[in-house]
Amino acid sequence: MNPLWCDFNNAETKEFLTSLEWGHLSGELVMDVGCGEGNMSTKCILNLFPQIRKIIAIDIDPYCIQRSKIYHKHKKVEYRRADVTMMDELQRWKRQFSKIVCANCITFIEEQERAFMNMFHLLKPGGQAALFFTLKSESDDVYLEMNNKSKWTKYFQMESGILLSLNLSQKSCVVNLWKNHSRHS
Repeated sequence: MNPLWCDFNNAETKEFLTSLEWGHLSGELVMDVGCGEGNMSTKCILNLFPQIRKIIAIDIDPYCIQRSKIYHKHKKVEYRRADVTMMDELQRWKRQFSKIVCANCITFIEEQERAFMNMFHLLKPGGQAALFFTLKSESDDVYLEMNNKSKWTKYFQMESGILLSLNLSQKSCVVNLWKNHSRHS
């Protein structure tokens, strides 16, 4: 992974997390959805909220989890391979988290509605989830142009459907998606 990209991405994520005004999260259990290689869990979440009890950092990719355990090992972070769209893989954590962070991951999940519902069910009453994702980047125009070239079309079919349906002027979007007020599942 490119360390410069990580530093830039972490700076944006830190700014986003700071804007949420979550306080110190002392003793809280937090989930990092789509943790990748664990850089965000250790460099962003733990740096901003050092009093957290524990972070459960999940990713669908076992290679990322393996690398996380090697390169971003921390006593307050537990890395687990899990698919956020599969509630049976998440059941043990139902209603356990006060906060869920999902940074630059949700756009890569095909079953987003299921992922949102599962994250909701992982929150304890009063819990919050925060998602950070890019809506439009400089590379989108390149992808769209490449999609118009027959040589490249086969590589961008899935992306082009999404990119063509978005006509957005904003570069990124931050969403404090929901607050779980339910008392039951």
